[in-house]
Amino acid sequence: MPEHTPIQWPHSTVNPVAGCDGCPLYTPSAKVRSAITVALVEVGVPRTTASRIVENVTREMRTSDLYHLREQVADQIHGNCVLTGVRLKLKTKALIARTISAEVRCYAATLTMRWGENPRRPGKKLNKGLPRRFEEVTFFPGRMRDAAAWPNLHGHNDPAKPWLNGCRRLIFVSDMGDALSKAVSFDYLLREIIEVVTSPAGRRHIWLWLTKRPRRMAEFAEWLAKRGIPWPPNLVPMTSVIDQRMADQIHHLRRIPAKIRGLSVEPLWEDVDLDLDGFNWIIAGGESGPYAKPFDLAWARKLRDQCRAEGKAFFMKQLGARPILNGKQLDLIDGHGGDWDEWPVDLRIREVPPEFRNTVL
Repeated sequence: MPEHTPIQWPHSTVNPVAGCDGCPLYTPSAKVRSAITVALVEVGVPRTTASRIVENVTREMRTSDLYHLREQVADQIHGNCVLTGVRLKLKTKALIARTISAEVRCYAATLTMRWGENPRRPGKKLNKGLPRRFEEVTFFPGRMRDAAAWPNLHGHNDPAKPWLNGCRRLIFVSDMGDALSKAVSFDYLLREIIEVVTSPAGRRHIWLWLTKRPRRMAEFAEWLAKRGIPWPPNLVPMTSVIDQRMADQIHHLRRIPAKIRGLSVEPLWEDVDLDLDGFNWIIAGGESGPYAKPFDLAWARKLRDQCRAEGKAFFMKQLGARPILNGKQLDLIDGHGGDWDEWPVDLRIREVPPEFRNTVL
Protein backbone atom coordinates (compact mmCIF):
# COMPACT_ATOMS: atom_id res chain seq x y z
CA MET A 1 0.00 0.00 0.00
CA PRO A 2 1.56 3.36 -0.98
CA GLU A 3 2.14 5.66 1.95
CA HIS A 4 -0.39 8.46 2.55
CA THR A 5 -2.90 7.31 -0.08
CA PRO A 6 -6.17 9.04 0.87
CA ILE A 7 -9.33 6.98 1.21
CA GLN A 8 -11.78 7.96 -1.48
CA TRP A 9 -15.56 7.99 -1.31
CA PRO A 10 -17.53 9.54 -4.19
CA HIS A 11 -19.58 11.95 -2.06
CA SER A 12 -16.75 13.32 0.09
CA THR A 13 -16.02 17.01 0.10
CA VAL A 14 -13.48 19.31 1.67
CA ASN A 15 -16.13 21.95 2.39
CA PRO A 16 -18.69 20.57 4.86
CA VAL A 17 -21.98 22.41 5.31
CA ALA A 18 -22.90 20.88 8.66
CA GLY A 19 -26.28 21.93 9.98
CA CYS A 20 -24.90 21.80 13.51
CA ASP A 21 -21.52 23.47 13.03
CA GLY A 22 -20.33 25.06 16.26
CA CYS A 23 -22.15 22.58 18.51
CA PRO A 24 -19.69 20.88 20.91
CA LEU A 25 -21.63 17.64 20.56
CA TYR A 26 -20.90 17.44 16.84
CA THR A 27 -17.18 17.25 16.16
CA PRO A 28 -15.87 18.67 12.87
CA SER A 29 -13.58 16.39 10.90
CA ALA A 30 -10.53 18.54 11.71
CA LYS A 31 -11.00 17.85 15.41
CA VAL A 32 -11.43 14.12 14.75
CA ARG A 33 -8.13 14.16 12.84
CA SER A 34 -6.49 15.94 15.75
CA ALA A 35 -7.81 13.31 18.18
CA ILE A 36 -6.42 10.50 16.00
CA THR A 37 -3.06 12.27 15.86
CA VAL A 38 -2.95 12.60 19.65
CA ALA A 39 -3.80 8.91 20.02
CA LEU A 40 -0.94 7.95 17.68
CA VAL A 41 1.53 10.16 19.53
CA GLU A 42 0.57 8.41 22.76
CA VAL A 43 1.61 5.05 21.28
CA GLY A 44 4.96 6.29 20.06
CA VAL A 45 4.43 7.85 16.62
CA PRO A 46 6.34 11.15 16.20
CA ARG A 47 3.84 13.99 16.10
CA THR A 48 4.95 15.31 12.71
CA THR A 49 4.70 11.84 11.19
CA ALA A 50 1.33 11.15 12.80
CA SER A 51 -0.14 14.46 11.68
CA ARG A 52 1.09 14.02 8.10
CA ILE A 53 -0.28 10.50 7.76
CA VAL A 54 -3.65 11.28 9.31
CA GLU A 55 -4.12 14.38 7.19
CA ASN A 56 -3.23 12.68 3.94
CA VAL A 57 -5.28 9.55 4.55
CA THR A 58 -8.41 11.39 5.67
CA ARG A 59 -8.22 14.85 4.10
CA GLU A 60 -11.21 14.28 1.77
CA MET A 61 -13.43 12.92 4.53
CA ARG A 62 -16.11 14.47 6.71
CA THR A 63 -17.01 13.28 10.17
CA SER A 64 -19.70 10.91 8.93
CA ASP A 65 -17.21 9.42 6.44
CA LEU A 66 -14.67 8.88 9.20
CA TYR A 67 -17.30 7.27 11.40
CA HIS A 68 -18.62 4.88 8.75
CA LEU A 69 -15.18 3.94 7.44
CA ARG A 70 -13.35 4.01 10.78
CA GLU A 71 -12.03 0.45 10.48
CA GLN A 72 -10.72 1.08 6.97
CA VAL A 73 -9.24 4.40 8.12
CA ALA A 74 -7.58 2.67 11.08
CA ASP A 75 -6.14 -0.05 8.86
CA GLN A 76 -4.67 2.42 6.38
CA ILE A 77 -3.23 4.77 8.98
CA HIS A 78 -1.68 1.82 10.78
CA GLY A 79 -0.19 0.51 7.57
CA ASN A 80 1.25 3.88 6.63
CA CYS A 81 2.79 4.29 10.09
CA VAL A 82 4.47 0.90 9.71
CA LEU A 83 5.84 1.93 6.31
CA THR A 84 7.62 4.88 7.92
CA GLY A 85 9.46 2.50 10.23
CA VAL A 86 7.38 3.10 13.36
CA ARG A 87 6.82 -0.14 15.26
CA LEU A 88 3.18 -0.48 16.27
CA LYS A 89 1.03 -3.20 17.77
CA LEU A 90 -2.10 -4.47 16.06
CA LYS A 91 -4.24 -3.02 18.83
CA THR A 92 -3.36 0.43 17.48
CA LYS A 93 -6.02 -0.16 14.80
CA ALA A 94 -8.64 -0.63 17.50
CA LEU A 95 -7.38 2.49 19.25
CA ILE A 96 -7.83 4.59 16.10
CA ALA A 97 -11.33 3.22 15.40
CA ARG A 98 -12.33 3.78 19.04
CA THR A 99 -10.97 7.33 18.96
CA ILE A 100 -13.16 8.14 15.97
CA SER A 101 -16.24 6.62 17.60
CA ALA A 102 -15.63 8.57 20.80
CA GLU A 103 -15.68 11.86 18.90
CA VAL A 104 -19.21 11.27 17.54
CA ARG A 105 -21.25 12.24 20.60
CA CYS A 106 -24.41 13.80 19.12
CA TYR A 107 -27.40 11.45 19.31
CA ALA A 108 -28.93 12.89 16.12
CA ALA A 109 -25.65 12.41 14.25
CA THR A 110 -25.30 8.86 15.54
CA LEU A 111 -28.85 7.95 14.54
CA THR A 112 -28.43 9.49 11.11
CA MET A 113 -25.16 7.70 10.53
CA ARG A 114 -26.75 4.45 11.65
CA TRP A 115 -29.93 4.74 9.59
CA GLY A 116 -28.96 7.17 6.84
CA GLU A 117 -26.58 6.66 3.95
CA ASN A 118 -23.74 4.26 4.74
CA PRO A 119 -20.88 3.62 2.29
CA ARG A 120 -20.45 0.16 3.78
CA ARG A 121 -24.01 -0.69 2.70
CA PRO A 122 -24.49 1.07 -0.66
CA GLY A 123 -28.04 1.14 -1.96
CA LYS A 124 -29.57 0.74 1.50
CA LYS A 125 -32.97 2.42 1.68
CA LEU A 126 -32.97 5.54 3.83
CA ASN A 127 -35.35 5.87 6.74
CA LYS A 128 -38.07 8.45 6.16
CA GLY A 129 -37.18 11.85 7.51
CA LEU A 130 -33.42 11.32 7.71
CA PRO A 131 -30.95 13.27 5.59
CA ARG A 132 -28.71 11.41 3.20
CA ARG A 133 -25.78 12.51 5.32
CA PHE A 134 -25.76 14.39 8.61
CA GLU A 135 -23.56 17.24 7.37
CA GLU A 136 -26.00 18.09 4.61
CA VAL A 137 -28.88 20.40 5.49
CA THR A 138 -31.92 18.58 4.14
CA PHE A 139 -35.41 20.00 3.75
CA PHE A 140 -38.58 18.06 4.51
CA PRO A 141 -41.39 20.49 3.62
CA GLY A 142 -44.82 19.53 4.88
CA ARG A 143 -43.78 17.49 7.88
CA MET A 144 -44.78 20.23 10.32
CA ARG A 145 -48.18 20.45 8.67
CA ASP A 146 -48.59 16.69 9.03
CA ALA A 147 -47.73 16.94 12.73
CA ALA A 148 -50.24 19.76 13.21
CA ALA A 149 -52.99 17.35 12.17
CA TRP A 150 -52.23 14.99 15.03
CA PRO A 151 -54.99 14.67 17.67
CA ASN A 152 -55.23 17.25 20.41
CA LEU A 153 -54.11 15.85 23.78
CA HIS A 154 -55.42 18.63 26.00
CA GLY A 155 -56.98 17.09 29.08
CA HIS A 156 -55.55 13.64 28.33
CA ASN A 157 -53.95 11.74 31.22
CA ASP A 158 -51.02 9.37 30.74
CA PRO A 159 -50.27 7.14 33.78
CA ALA A 160 -46.71 6.63 32.50
CA LYS A 161 -46.08 10.40 32.27
CA PRO A 162 -48.13 12.06 34.99
CA TRP A 163 -46.20 15.32 34.59
CA LEU A 164 -47.94 15.76 31.23
CA ASN A 165 -51.45 15.15 32.51
CA GLY A 166 -53.78 17.87 31.29
CA CYS A 167 -51.19 19.32 28.91
CA ARG A 168 -51.66 20.05 25.28
CA ARG A 169 -49.58 17.96 22.90
CA LEU A 170 -45.91 18.95 22.96
CA ILE A 171 -44.15 18.69 19.59
CA PHE A 172 -40.44 19.19 19.05
CA VAL A 173 -39.43 21.19 15.99
CA SER A 174 -36.48 19.72 14.02
CA ASP A 175 -35.30 17.51 16.88
CA MET A 176 -32.82 15.76 14.56
CA GLY A 177 -31.05 18.92 13.45
CA ASP A 178 -31.09 22.69 13.73
CA ALA A 179 -33.57 24.60 11.58
CA LEU A 180 -31.65 27.81 12.33
CA SER A 181 -28.75 26.72 10.14
CA LYS A 182 -27.60 29.54 7.87
CA ALA A 183 -28.51 27.32 4.94
CA VAL A 184 -32.20 27.67 5.85
CA SER A 185 -33.85 30.91 4.72
CA PHE A 186 -36.19 32.93 6.92
CA ASP A 187 -38.83 32.69 4.19
CA TYR A 188 -38.73 28.91 4.52
CA LEU A 189 -39.04 29.11 8.32
CA LEU A 190 -42.01 31.45 7.97
CA ARG A 191 -43.77 29.12 5.58
CA GLU A 192 -42.95 25.79 7.20
CA ILE A 193 -42.98 26.71 10.90
CA ILE A 194 -44.72 29.98 11.72
CA GLU A 195 -47.65 29.54 9.34
CA VAL A 196 -48.17 25.97 10.56
CA VAL A 197 -47.93 26.81 14.26
CA THR A 198 -50.48 29.61 13.84
CA SER A 199 -52.87 27.56 11.70
CA PRO A 200 -56.15 26.33 13.28
CA ALA A 201 -54.68 22.83 13.61
CA GLY A 202 -51.30 24.08 14.86
CA ARG A 203 -52.77 26.32 17.56
CA ARG A 204 -54.03 23.23 19.41
CA HIS A 205 -50.48 22.17 20.26
CA ILE A 206 -47.38 23.49 22.03
CA TRP A 207 -44.34 23.58 19.75
CA LEU A 208 -40.87 23.34 21.32
CA TRP A 209 -38.26 24.88 19.03
CA LEU A 210 -34.76 24.00 20.19
CA THR A 211 -31.68 25.58 18.63
CA LYS A 212 -27.99 25.89 19.32
CA ARG A 213 -28.08 29.22 17.49
CA PRO A 214 -30.05 31.52 19.81
CA ARG A 215 -28.67 34.63 18.11
CA ARG A 216 -30.05 33.57 14.72
CA MET A 217 -33.41 32.67 16.27
CA ALA A 218 -33.58 36.17 17.74
CA GLU A 219 -32.71 37.61 14.32
CA PHE A 220 -35.55 35.60 12.82
CA ALA A 221 -37.98 36.98 15.42
CA GLU A 222 -36.88 40.52 14.52
CA TRP A 223 -37.27 39.71 10.83
CA LEU A 224 -40.85 38.61 11.55
CA ALA A 225 -41.58 41.74 13.59
CA LYS A 226 -40.47 44.01 10.76
CA ARG A 227 -43.12 42.32 8.61
CA GLY A 228 -45.80 42.75 11.24
CA ILE A 229 -45.81 39.05 12.15
CA PRO A 230 -45.95 38.36 15.90
CA TRP A 231 -44.15 35.47 17.54
CA PRO A 232 -46.75 32.71 18.12
CA PRO A 233 -47.60 32.31 21.82
CA ASN A 234 -47.63 28.50 21.47
CA LEU A 235 -44.12 28.41 19.97
CA VAL A 236 -41.53 27.98 22.73
CA PRO A 237 -38.04 29.19 21.80
CA MET A 238 -35.39 27.07 23.51
CA THR A 239 -31.64 26.77 23.36
CA SER A 240 -29.16 24.16 24.51
CA VAL A 241 -26.66 24.67 27.32
CA ILE A 242 -23.84 22.16 27.54
CA ASP A 243 -21.11 24.32 29.03
CA GLN A 244 -20.54 27.87 30.24
CA ARG A 245 -19.74 29.11 26.73
CA MET A 246 -23.26 28.17 25.65
CA ALA A 247 -24.72 29.47 28.91
CA ASP A 248 -23.34 32.89 28.02
CA GLN A 249 -25.43 32.92 24.80
CA ILE A 250 -28.90 32.38 26.25
CA HIS A 251 -29.55 36.12 26.56
CA HIS A 252 -30.32 36.23 22.83
CA LEU A 253 -33.61 34.38 23.45
CA ARG A 254 -34.82 37.27 25.64
CA ARG A 255 -34.96 39.33 22.45
CA ILE A 256 -37.77 37.08 21.24
CA PRO A 257 -41.22 38.34 22.35
CA ALA A 258 -42.31 34.84 23.37
CA LYS A 259 -44.83 33.97 26.06
CA ILE A 260 -42.76 30.97 27.22
CA ARG A 261 -39.02 30.34 26.87
CA GLY A 262 -37.01 27.27 27.81
CA LEU A 263 -33.50 25.95 28.29
CA SER A 264 -32.30 22.43 27.57
CA VAL A 265 -29.40 22.15 29.99
CA GLU A 266 -28.32 18.74 28.80
CA PRO A 267 -26.11 16.95 28.35
CA LEU A 268 -24.38 19.13 30.93
CA TRP A 269 -20.60 18.82 30.90
CA GLU A 270 -19.70 21.25 33.66
CA ASP A 271 -21.08 23.44 36.40
CA VAL A 272 -22.67 26.52 34.83
CA ASP A 273 -23.98 29.84 36.05
CA LEU A 274 -27.29 30.76 34.45
CA ASP A 275 -29.32 33.94 34.50
CA LEU A 276 -32.86 32.53 34.34
CA ASP A 277 -34.59 35.87 34.00
CA GLY A 278 -37.14 35.56 31.20
CA PHE A 279 -37.11 31.76 31.12
CA ASN A 280 -39.97 29.54 32.27
CA TRP A 281 -38.73 25.98 31.87
CA ILE A 282 -35.37 24.37 32.65
CA ILE A 283 -34.63 20.82 31.50
CA ALA A 284 -31.51 19.20 32.97
CA GLY A 285 -29.67 15.97 32.33
CA GLY A 286 -26.43 14.08 31.87
CA GLU A 287 -24.89 12.56 28.77
CA SER A 288 -25.62 9.00 27.68
CA GLY A 289 -23.63 6.66 25.48
CA PRO A 290 -20.40 4.66 25.87
CA TYR A 291 -18.21 7.78 25.84
CA ALA A 292 -20.36 9.96 28.08
CA LYS A 293 -18.74 12.62 30.22
CA PRO A 294 -19.35 12.63 34.00
CA PHE A 295 -22.46 14.43 35.27
CA ASP A 296 -22.17 15.66 38.85
CA LEU A 297 -25.58 15.60 40.51
CA ALA A 298 -24.52 18.67 42.46
CA TRP A 299 -24.92 20.62 39.20
CA ALA A 300 -28.50 19.39 38.87
CA ARG A 301 -29.31 20.25 42.48
CA LYS A 302 -27.92 23.73 41.98
CA LEU A 303 -30.25 24.25 39.00
CA ARG A 304 -33.19 22.74 40.90
CA ASP A 305 -32.67 25.07 43.85
CA GLN A 306 -32.34 28.09 41.57
CA CYS A 307 -35.58 27.17 39.80
CA ARG A 308 -37.39 26.82 43.13
CA ALA A 309 -36.10 30.16 44.34
CA GLU A 310 -37.12 31.93 41.11
CA GLY A 311 -40.40 30.12 40.43
CA LYS A 312 -39.27 28.24 37.30
CA ALA A 313 -40.47 24.80 36.22
CA PHE A 314 -37.65 22.25 36.63
CA PHE A 315 -37.55 19.01 34.64
CA MET A 316 -34.94 16.36 35.46
CA LYS A 317 -34.71 14.38 32.22
CA GLN A 318 -32.02 11.77 32.89
CA LEU A 319 -28.86 11.21 34.93
CA GLY A 320 -26.92 9.94 31.94
CA ALA A 321 -24.44 7.10 31.79
CA ARG A 322 -21.94 8.51 34.32
CA PRO A 323 -23.77 10.29 37.15
CA ILE A 324 -21.52 11.36 40.01
CA LEU A 325 -22.84 11.53 43.58
CA ASN A 326 -20.54 12.79 46.33
CA GLY A 327 -17.48 12.12 44.22
CA LYS A 328 -18.43 8.57 43.24
CA GLN A 329 -20.07 7.27 40.08
CA LEU A 330 -23.48 5.70 40.56
CA ASP A 331 -23.92 2.19 39.21
CA LEU A 332 -27.26 2.29 37.41
CA ILE A 333 -29.07 -0.47 35.55
CA ASP A 334 -30.53 1.97 33.03
CA GLY A 335 -27.64 2.95 30.75
CA HIS A 336 -29.20 6.36 30.08
CA GLY A 337 -29.95 7.06 33.72
CA GLY A 338 -33.57 7.52 32.72
CA ASP A 339 -35.26 5.34 35.38
CA TRP A 340 -36.00 7.71 38.19
CA ASP A 341 -36.61 4.83 40.59
CA GLU A 342 -32.78 4.66 40.62
CA TRP A 343 -32.38 8.37 41.28
CA PRO A 344 -31.94 10.18 44.59
CA VAL A 345 -35.46 11.01 45.76
CA ASP A 346 -34.85 14.76 45.80
CA LEU A 347 -34.14 14.79 42.05
CA ARG A 348 -37.32 13.01 40.98
CA ILE A 349 -38.81 16.21 39.64
CA ARG A 350 -40.47 16.63 36.27
CA GLU A 351 -42.36 19.88 36.03
CA VAL A 352 -43.69 21.75 33.01
CA PRO A 353 -44.86 25.37 32.76
CA PRO A 354 -48.50 25.73 33.81
CA GLU A 355 -49.21 27.45 30.49
CA PHE A 356 -48.89 24.06 28.79
CA ARG A 357 -52.25 23.15 30.36
CA ASN A 358 -54.03 26.25 29.16
CA THR A 359 -56.75 25.81 26.55
CA VAL A 360 -55.62 28.95 24.74
CA LEU A 361 -52.29 30.77 24.80
